[in-house]
Amino acid sequence: MRSAYRKIRGGKSIRVELEVEECCIREIIISGDFFAYPETVIEELEEALRGKSISDVGKIIDSFRRRSQLVGVDWGDILDIILSLYPECLDMIKDK
Repeated sequence: MRSAYRKIRGGKSIRVELEVEECCIREIIISGDFFAYPETVIEELEEALRGKSISDVGKIIDSFRRRSQLVGVDWGDILDIILSLYPECLDMIKDK
């Protein structure tokens, strides 16, 4: 499992713990000092990402962006940190 912690503008932070097998997400935990509305949206996102390819992360996050709100961080911040943890999967996608 790989993890990353990032301070975001304004002093907020995001931590992502991510386990990937063959570029598919096996486990993901997203946490930090930000707020999400509805409150269950981060858990719902984690569930939606499990079993999915790294290449699908942007599309899945976009679907959450339209129906929820984050305060202190942006959906793009979460996307960037997730993708940064497994750059080799992104390289594989680009090569196809």
